Amino acid sequence: VRGLGLELKRRKLFTWFKKQPVSVVMLQETHSAAASENQWRAEWGGNMYFSHGTNRARGVAILFNPSINNLEVHEVQQDDEGRFIIIDLTINDVRLTLANIYGPNEDKPHFFTNVIETVENFPNDNRIIGGDFNLVLEIDKDKQGGRHKTHTQSQHILLHWMEDSD
Repeated sequence: VRGLGLELKRRKLFTWFKKQPVSVVMLQETHSAAASENQWRAEWGGNMYFSHGTNRARGVAILFNPSINNLEVHEVQQDDEGRFIIIDLTINDVRLTLANIYGPNEDKPHFFTNVIETVENFPNDNRIIGGDFNLVLEIDKDKQGGRHKTHTQSQHILLHWMEDSD
């Protein structure tokens, strides 16, 4: 979203999301800080979970539609740099893991290895993994224009994980 520090931008976005038929919203590049959490929650009107970067970079959030009533959060894990948040929860008697990832702009395979290990440590196989990984999984299918390359070490780790976890 390239920052939600401006109240007008944030409120417009929150209003738009509430009109969509979605239960969960995953945001990257929120540029959020712990000091703004309560204000954002009040404006959203539902549950929000954050991993903060700085007010100028990074930051991810997971927002739950205010209409969701049967939400039980078991555990939340996030990094200190605002690059991922992983939530183990139950919604309507279904336990699952939600992961929102904002990958580094460089090829840093250890970042993805850490995220994968964290996700794999949650006690269920129902997973929704989203975000902006800052890489291309299949260059020929997913990339048009620009340089025809990606972060190959990180790409390899993600493709291997996708294959292993089906």
